[in-house]
Amino acid sequence: MISSYKNNRFIINFFGVPIILSSIYYDFLFPYFVLIILCACTFEYVKLVNKLNSRITIALLLPFNIIVFMNSLLNICDTYTLIILFFIICFSFEVFLYSESSTQNISFNLMGFIMIGCCLTESLINIRFAYNGFYHTLLLFLSVWICDTFAYFFGSKFGKTKILPAISPNKTWVGSFSGIIGSFIVAFSFYYFDDIFALSYNISMVDVVLISVITGVFGQLGDFAESIMKRQVNIKDTGTILLGHGGFLDRFDSIIFAAPLYYIYLKNSIL
Repeated sequence: MISSYKNNRFIINFFGVPIILSSIYYDFLFPYFVLIILCACTFEYVKLVNKLNSRITIALLLPFNIIVFMNSLLNICDTYTLIILFFIICFSFEVFLYSESSTQNISFNLMGFIMIGCCLTESLINIRFAYNGFYHTLLLFLSVWICDTFAYFFGSKFGKTKILPAISPNKTWVGSFSGIIGSFIVAFSFYYFDDIFALSYNISMVDVVLISVITGVFGQLGDFAESIMKRQVNIKDTGTILLGHGGFLDRFDSIIFAAPLYYIYLKNSIL
């Protein structure tokens, strides 16, 4: 069983990592990559939420998440406008389909829209197509990946004290701090090679520290946020499509918090 689990993870890593890196490198591929993530995460989110005695429909949430995706590419209107429109439509939808869970349905629809449509999708598109977007997108993904890897490895080997056992029983303080150190190593590597080879990343040591906090601390908080919902319905993963890795939400939950904060910092401090 353990051997099969490791083999599945190896297969996904062997094929998945080159696909992701290629999608980040080639700007014409990146929107398709993000669109796949958007659709998969939305389906998994709806399935997860409907286990919480709520009722939201993919027919409402997915089109609006795709609208956010298209708008991030075409820049037709601001995100504020889309949030207000979706809020009004959600309420109108529940007026005609009233149930005891109507208020909860509206809340979960808005959360899925903001989490997946705005925080994940729009932020990734904005980062990738900003100045030096390839490098910043790569830095974001590598920092989050290494954070997860360090947290898992050192936490499982040396971690004893749990952080939030009621939400995520396997997460330890040792693992968490190790993950932040891993994020710092990645960010510092970008700074170091930029200084040597003049690669024009335009990041300073202050940026290195703050990016490490964004990807290391808030990336882990994104993981905890998803764990809250999974814990309430007593499931380990949101899906099984990524063999050995769970679902798309399981793989990109850390990006949901890290990406918008990275873009906000990128826009206001680096660019």
